Amino acid sequence: MAIKDFVTMLTGKRLVGFDIGDRYVKIAVTVSGRIKKCVIVKTPDGLVSDGVILSMDAMADCLRETAKSHHIAHGTAAVVMPDPLVYTKIVDMPAMTESQLNYNLPFEFRDYLTDDKSNYIFDYAVRRIVTDVDGEPIGMNVMACAVLKRSIAEYRSMFRRAGFPMKCAYPAEYVGDMIIRRYAAEKCDNVKPEHCCLVDVGYKSTGLYFYHDGNYVVKHTVAIGISDFDDIVAEQLGVDCHVAHSYVLSDYNNVCGVGYAEEFYADLASEMLQTVNFYNHSYASGRLSDIYIYGGGYGITRLVDAVRDVLVGMNVHPISDVFCDDMKCDKPWLFANACGATLENSGETVISVKEAADE
Repeated sequence: MAIKDFVTMLTGKRLVGFDIGDRYVKIAVTVSGRIKKCVIVKTPDGLVSDGVILSMDAMADCLRETAKSHHIAHGTAAVVMPDPLVYTKIVDMPAMTESQLNYNLPFEFRDYLTDDKSNYIFDYAVRRIVTDVDGEPIGMNVMACAVLKRSIAEYRSMFRRAGFPMKCAYPAEYVGDMIIRRYAAEKCDNVKPEHCCLVDVGYKSTGLYFYHDGNYVVKHTVAIGISDFDDIVAEQLGVDCHVAHSYVLSDYNNVCGVGYAEEFYADLASEMLQTVNFYNHSYASGRLSDIYIYGGGYGITRLVDAVRDVLVGMNVHPISDVFCDDMKCDKPWLFANACGATLENSGETVISVKEAADE
């Protein structure tokens, strides 16, 4: 079932976006569609692994205490789901009704599902309708997702315990899609990021989200993240990873400018270049022109400079360049996903995950 009515954000209502990572929990609070507050707190050790929450009760308590200590009034929650829990695909299908689409979607995921299809929730966003010469629909381009019902039930229970009833859950691919579409809709007199890549330099890995003609097409994950840099610093300086991470954040004793740091930047930039080149080869009609970087890695200036030096011929921007006025906040590179999850969809069919109890 399409969930557009289920996730409509009403004027004047408070929506709280959550991006829960291995190292940090990022929270963005919106009122009437505008960002009012952004909060980042350290994730308790051992509570999240590869984005997957290991104890929902403990995370609920963490969120509740965070809300209390940072004076976040309770509101409806929108959460970015971790990659291991949700499958996302771009699918070209014949034109069909909503009921036909709901019936056919599970078959698009038959090679991915590990449980019986009855244990999954399937959802979608129709991004483009293809018509014939007479204007009759003959096809559709759909972003679809599948997630286990029990995963959504666990998230719903966790947020209820934390005091934030869960309204919707998004795959990261669609959050980026909403950001790009909002930019394209509101910045029509400027250059649109039609052929671009959003690069999330995260703690455990780096995600590259590619857009062709303004539409998301594919994601590639590079298995290099800031935690790898922490490990290098820890080994070189003989400290534990927590101390090493604090050194990286503060550039203690120029730790971000030494030789082994430059080697790390070069390795990550090289992997990114290989991925971009492969994409350009596959989509020769729309070569990438712009790279938008966010995530914790953007806070390391020398890393961003290294990426800019390697990706010759492309414009490397901060993610804030595609943020509209209602998404302005301090350190936007940290809150891109949390802010994006709060975006209003202007009545479009949206891809989110329906609460299991409302099936």
